Amino acid sequence: MANMIINISTAHPVLAITVVLGFIATCLTYIATDFVSDYMVISGDLTAGTFLGTFTHMNWGHYLGNMLFLIPIWIYADNKVGKLFVVSIVLANMIITGIYGLISGTRLCGLSGVVYMLLGLMCIYGNWLMFIFAGILFAAEFTLLNSEDETSHASHVVFFVVGIVIALVKIWFSAR
Repeated sequence: MANMIINISTAHPVLAITVVLGFIATCLTYIATDFVSDYMVISGDLTAGTFLGTFTHMNWGHYLGNMLFLIPIWIYADNKVGKLFVVSIVLANMIITGIYGLISGTRLCGLSGVVYMLLGLMCIYGNWLMFIFAGILFAAEFTLLNSEDETSHASHVVFFVVGIVIALVKIWFSAR
């Protein structure tokens, strides 16, 4: 098990940093609740959370749920499109999520936007199994758009579509 963690951290250092930052930010959620709520969550105010809120999770279930999908999808995407391209997806997600939070005033946090962008990307670059898996998750999110829970299902759908668009643009530019 320790060998596997070392292999992931050396083969995918940005993924390892992302997982650790998410862990630290989630720990802060329990230690400094007001600080996290005011400054580490994406909201209508321009704070550090505007762009760092991607790493903040509201509880361990939220963090572990995102990691359950993020780690394997990230590694798969790394192998399909390359590390630099995946890192650019993460950075784009942080910027888009921050801007969306500023404009809408919606409080957002977590790495699920990255998960859905990578899923959309892998719908184009992945195999049929990834396509079916992503389709099921997308359909579930789409049906939950009007639910009253605290999950931003609309941002999941948007990031999924953005991932597909990014993949198509990448293919289009690669063909030229």
